[in-house]
Amino acid sequence: MTLNLTINNSNSGSETITECNSYTWPANGNTYTASGTYNATLTNVAGCDSVATLNLTINTIDNSVTQTGFTFTANATGVIYQWIDCSTMTVISGETSSWFTATNNGSYAVVVSDGTCTDTSACYDINGLGVVENGSFPWMNVYPNPTDGKVVISFAGSVNNATLSLRDMQGKLLRKQFVTGKIFTVDLSQSDPGMYLLELEEGSANKQIRIIRK
Repeated sequence: MTLNLTINNSNSGSETITECNSYTWPANGNTYTASGTYNATLTNVAGCDSVATLNLTINTIDNSVTQTGFTFTANATGVIYQWIDCSTMTVISGETSSWFTATNNGSYAVVVSDGTCTDTSACYDINGLGVVENGSFPWMNVYPNPTDGKVVISFAGSVNNATLSLRDMQGKLLRKQFVTGKIFTVDLSQSDPGMYLLELEEGSANKQIRIIRK
């Protein structure tokens, strides 16, 4: 009797990968979103089992955002921020803080980066920005709006003992005073960034204006 024998051997191998958020392993086509050790059994050129091992580290970055009125705050800390306009997917110049207050209606998101990983939050829509008017009031100008602190209100003619009220966007009264003259200033330098509602009343005339504190 004659035996013509060929012994084919199995083989194994491993690789170590570090990725952000997720990794698709070419060995089996699976996508992994958590760190761990993964195995895949394949067939080598000799027709024997080939065991591949993946030592995977997944790094993640918090891309969640908290919205309060027209102000957004990125929840990640100690990272780099860049707010973007989702309608054009372009960066908003100068908006690199952890918070952003919208000054126009639109859709906004933040890109966060820790130097290794970069991720983008969901897009958040803003509607209803602008001036809300009720009744009538002499011509007036409010500037700058948005403001870093002080807001100037000027009139074409003088107002006499008009009532000025400042409220937050939940309707809470923060300040109330009486004003007379053609021009006066509202100081928001000690107020938190966000949106405020300025109400002016003189007799039957009244106007509401949204003020943005950057």
